[in-house]
Amino acid sequence: MNKTISAVYKLYILLLPFQLLPVFRAVKQSLSAFAALDNCMFIMLFGLLLLILYSRGTLYFQNELLKKSVVLVFSLILISLITSVILLPSFGTLYGENTLKASFSTNIYYLLIAVTFYYNANLFDFVEKKTFQKLMDLLCVINIVIGAIQIAIVMHVPGLAKLYDSLDVLDILEDSRKLLLMGRVCSTRVEPANMGISICVFLLPYAMSQFLHNKHNQKYLFFIIGLTLLCFYALSSAVAVVLMANYMMFVFFSARKTGVGKFIVLLILILIVFVTFVGSGALDNTEFGRQLSFLLLEKTTDTSNLSSGYRYTTVVNDFICFIKYPVSGVGNGNQGFLYNSTMNLEWVPESMRTNYQTVNAMNGNYGVLSGGAFVPGFISGYGILGITLLAAYFGAVRKKLRQKREELDYLYEWFYIGSISFAVVSTVAGAIEGNFIVMFVLSLPFAAEHNFKQKGALKPNG
Repeated sequence: MNKTISAVYKLYILLLPFQLLPVFRAVKQSLSAFAALDNCMFIMLFGLLLLILYSRGTLYFQNELLKKSVVLVFSLILISLITSVILLPSFGTLYGENTLKASFSTNIYYLLIAVTFYYNANLFDFVEKKTFQKLMDLLCVINIVIGAIQIAIVMHVPGLAKLYDSLDVLDILEDSRKLLLMGRVCSTRVEPANMGISICVFLLPYAMSQFLHNKHNQKYLFFIIGLTLLCFYALSSAVAVVLMANYMMFVFFSARKTGVGKFIVLLILILIVFVTFVGSGALDNTEFGRQLSFLLLEKTTDTSNLSSGYRYTTVVNDFICFIKYPVSGVGNGNQGFLYNSTMNLEWVPESMRTNYQTVNAMNGNYGVLSGGAFVPGFISGYGILGITLLAAYFGAVRKKLRQKREELDYLYEWFYIGSISFAVVSTVAGAIEGNFIVMFVLSLPFAAEHNFKQKGALKPNG
């Protein structure tokens, strides 16, 4: 049984950065209410069944951090339910939904977070450390190779598009026509932004943390360079933000290991050269340069841009929700009940209000909107109560990480680089609901209970 469970965990890891496989797409279409279904959810459900059979129906919560994470999740669900009941009379019904119905799917997603944390916490009991590293290295190589081919296609290398499409016999990658139409790459994901978040929260932090611990091993430097280049070809403002967060954290940990002065000076020089080079218009002679300049200097604050403009409307709405209901928020998933009134405020820019996506949202074409990006959505959904609970949990995580830093090995830096980078980008884009990559990175501290550095796994060969 151990070997079977171990094999399922390995498949689970390998599928983390891939878009939904064809075998699962039909299932997702029949369950369209839960749009964030993922390969890993199906694998995890099977793996959980095996774990239950293995433990003879008993679920073990020996991991203290895991217990606290589950308590946190159920507390947040309870806050959302109580708030939804309280606000039900005043919010009424909108687009055929009341507060209980609108928040239902978000509560289910948060329940899924608790289940995923439990499954992830048991991973290091069944997958050896060396095997885990080999799987992660393989994922880095796969993404770099596929990404490099896609970059060549976007650059119109003759004959490569047809070869690429013919080799994708399992239909697990986006076809060349979509890549050429976008002029961007997405590697194993559906969209460039998805690829960037996947790389910058999952793969690149892994490569950076390994490099910090194994500087003699040049393959991790190659991974860092290769994955970074892919992020540039995502041409996404959200990816640009999270990539910069990656490197800020990387420099921070490098400075702690080898001396602050050298790396702080290097960072300042890099920033000066970068801002001078891009801001001077030196890149504007090429299409890629013009796109990169717009991406980093304009798009992140351009409310007339369709994607950025609509994204910021939900952030603004979340702010209004929190101001009006600061203690417990409005219940996560109920933010849309205030969306139209927020968009009609005088100080909201006209470009945001007239964006066609905003108009569709105000007309109810998307149903009752949720909070959007994780950070503003969490604050508006759970209020000061939720913020206090989350801060207390991460206080416990930080304490455990300090105590078990040596045992965690490179997982320590990986967790901090990945989670903080996600926190930064999720102020404007990126959600945790149904995002198995983010949930996996947030689960890394659970390995502190397994003496990861020394044993790697407690039951690998049973």
